[in-house]
Amino acid sequence: MHFGQRHLWLRCLLHVESVAWAAERKDVLSAFFGLLALLCYARYAANDKGYRSPAYWLALVFFACGLMSKPMLVTLPFILLLLDYWPLQRSKVPMLRRLLIEKIPFFLLTAASCVVTYRAQKTGAVRSLVDVPLPYRLDNAVVTVVAYLGKLFWPTHLAVIYPMPHYIPPVIFFAALTVLIVITVVAWLVRKKAPFLLFGWLWFLGTLVPVIGLVKVGDAAMADRYMYIPSIGIFVAIAFGAQKFSRGLPKFIPPAAAAFVLVPLACVTERQLEYWRDDETLFKHAMEVTTDNVDAIINYGVALEYVGKPMEAMAQYQHAERIAPDSYMACADLGNLDVYMGKPQDALEQYQRAVQINPKSRTLRDGLGSVLDTLGHFDEATNEFYQAMSLDPESASPHLYLGIALAAHNDFAAATNEFSEAMRLAPTDPSPLVEWAKALLQQGRDADALNELHQALQLDPDNFQTLAFIAHVLAADEHPGVRDGSSALAFAQKASAQTGGAQPLVEDVLAMAQAETGQFADAQNTVSNAIQLATAAGMKPQTIADMQGRWALYQKHEPWRESFLLSKSAK
Repeated sequence: MHFGQRHLWLRCLLHVESVAWAAERKDVLSAFFGLLALLCYARYAANDKGYRSPAYWLALVFFACGLMSKPMLVTLPFILLLLDYWPLQRSKVPMLRRLLIEKIPFFLLTAASCVVTYRAQKTGAVRSLVDVPLPYRLDNAVVTVVAYLGKLFWPTHLAVIYPMPHYIPPVIFFAALTVLIVITVVAWLVRKKAPFLLFGWLWFLGTLVPVIGLVKVGDAAMADRYMYIPSIGIFVAIAFGAQKFSRGLPKFIPPAAAAFVLVPLACVTERQLEYWRDDETLFKHAMEVTTDNVDAIINYGVALEYVGKPMEAMAQYQHAERIAPDSYMACADLGNLDVYMGKPQDALEQYQRAVQINPKSRTLRDGLGSVLDTLGHFDEATNEFYQAMSLDPESASPHLYLGIALAAHNDFAAATNEFSEAMRLAPTDPSPLVEWAKALLQQGRDADALNELHQALQLDPDNFQTLAFIAHVLAADEHPGVRDGSSALAFAQKASAQTGGAQPLVEDVLAMAQAETGQFADAQNTVSNAIQLATAAGMKPQTIADMQGRWALYQKHEPWRESFLLSKSAK
């Protein structure tokens, strides 16, 4: 890779997302394998040994690895043809047939990757032509390409989520189309004197094809991470163009010009990285630099909820609902928050509305069923769970929620079957083991329940909900043989650290563990903090009253004792 191109690529602000976002490191891995494939192909072309060359097969292997990392590389066979044009200069007429034949294995991998990706996405992420008509997709594709180009040269107002525009004015579309036509014509006219311009421009356009919305996946208009590979083409054109046009200039000018560009880029890249320090900062920034960004608003609400700011989170969900009344996610998140705050009837209204908007969502059916079960509508709840199973037979969650409902109605045998099925479908998910443990506790099988909870922790040692629940049992169980104060305290402290001390129910459990180990002054302070958090969160009065009762016990230097039987009692 050319020196100038490499430094531009490394310092491009649009690449921050691919590097800072752990889930998108697959961009980096995919690009790594893609570049290895290109290097091997160049070696194969230079040696001209035909299919006997190991470099050819290595290029194919690296291409396959890149596709498995992320299918963004599906256009690599076309890049290979571009390399044949320049700089390899193999695109003479007598060689065209050979060039196409040698790409057949690469095109077959591309076709297989496209089929697999589409089948994986079509269950929910791929938008139909009814939802997003073809004319809109074509208009948006043209505008999006120019938008990517603009952000590459003037990287401002970068966001983790860009909302789809409701309407693209004709003047915007024709202006964008004119830009594309002009650049293409210029690159074509100077192709003999500056072939790198046509090469770089076609690389940019070709590698963007999978992500400009012709096949619409999700609700985002564009994403910075999609520029990780396409930007290479533009930087190739810039780097080789600068090299060509700087000939004859004094030697100090090219490095000085490079420093003039690269140093500010490095500084603003560092600033962009600051927005990725936590979800709250990231999505708040996205809201600030975009307009009516419903997805960013909802995610900002989720981030606020996670750090113990439920009232602020509710305001964000309501804001999202006002902007997009047909947003089932806003309804579902409001419903979840209502459940957390002890308002199941309000949660029911939100979930019923969400299901009405999106009746084919398995997740919404699960949520509605859980709320119905909480309100005592067992038959209606099970009907929702069975509908969720029919929508997604491979999902574990409907079986999990049905098992919870069955256990609450004393049908432990049927509940065990559902938990077992959930574990079969999601063997790495600790939730079925935790809920099975709760069912065992309801039957008085406390020791067996602890075994299941320990297995759940082995699957996910950092799950704060599992940590808090096992700490609860070990600190408060009425059977002395089950209690283990020191272990309870260790688990509760870890859960509190995981949540930053912002979850009232976790802090309540920490106070139980402190009291069990004789730290009554600490227990009083901790449960007082839990009461304040619960009050601020608008949790139901009975939950707060229970915490206040425990505070009174700790004042008397008495620990909390609890029965986990189905008809639970505490003292």
